[in-house]
Amino acid sequence: MLGSRQLGFFGRKTTLPAPHYDSGLQTVTFDSRLELPHGFGVTPSLFHVTLVCSTINQNYAVGDEVSPGWSGANTSNAGLVTFANATNVVIVTGNGIDILDHDTAFSTAALTAASWRYRARAWR
Repeated sequence: MLGSRQLGFFGRKTTLPAPHYDSGLQTVTFDSRLELPHGFGVTPSLFHVTLVCSTINQNYAVGDEVSPGWSGANTSNAGLVTFANATNVVIVTGNGIDILDHDTAFSTAALTAASWRYRARAWR
């Protein structure tokens, strides 16, 4: 299993340098915009936002870290988008997030906001 700072490319693991910015754990709130100031003064060359499980939910264990992606949300206005600019890493969350349940036929299910936290990392 690859560590939290390792990416797999074509069967090889590549270690990323430590991020220059780490937001720590942030509350997931539906129908919201979360702006996390990174302090770089320029748009990061790389940023990554994950969901960290804080209470067992959809067969994920506490501490599991998931890269959110499009999952074919079952409701309108659901989902999330992330972007970065010279000031912030921004997470815009709709009225819900569907997450792929990795243990039960790989189907999607609604994420429980109180069971997850956002974590953003950025590199200059």
